[in-house]
Amino acid sequence: MKELRNTPYFNLWTKINDFLDKLQESRYGDTVLKSRNHTLTLLYIYLDMHNLAFTKELMWLWFNEEKPLLKTNWKQARRTLNQFIYFMEQDTVIVKMTGDNNAKLSIDLLPFWCQKPLKDFLILKKREGMAKSTLDMYRSSVVRFCIFIINHGISNFNAITPLILQNFNAQDLHSTPEGKSAYNSRIRNFIIYLNEQKLIDN
Repeated sequence: MKELRNTPYFNLWTKINDFLDKLQESRYGDTVLKSRNHTLTLLYIYLDMHNLAFTKELMWLWFNEEKPLLKTNWKQARRTLNQFIYFMEQDTVIVKMTGDNNAKLSIDLLPFWCQKPLKDFLILKKREGMAKSTLDMYRSSVVRFCIFIINHGISNFNAITPLILQNFNAQDLHSTPEGKSAYNSRIRNFIIYLNEQKLIDN
């Protein structure tokens, strides 16, 4: 297995096309090929827009940010990314690709200035008796928010402005107003915690 190094986004398109050609050679149907192409094209556009090199860690951060927008197609997208990673590492296509080994919302993929306060916040909520499912929702909400602010040039929580919060809300799509309200409530509680810890003063 070759080591998967950073791949410049402008080389990634060639890799994607090679991957799709391999799938076609393996007699995948048009529906699957279209789905694989759609997912990887979205990933490529994201990297291109932000001038980012492809890494496995960044790919999963992108997936977890986009997952709510994928709705019922998120499992198919996850399968695509797992299969594509295998292709990048092994130069071959594996026909059966299941599981979610790398797709979990990982706090450890965030920079330390995001990671440490969030971990401390979740420990506090756990001590307060919060259920695991609720903790998971807090984690996924705040990790997505952290990814957003990092992608917009923020390098510490004190640099968050009302405009940043408005922009995050504008791009954050939910199927219901209730879902968006619950999502915002978790992030608001985290920001209140940051203020209490004097990590923000504005």
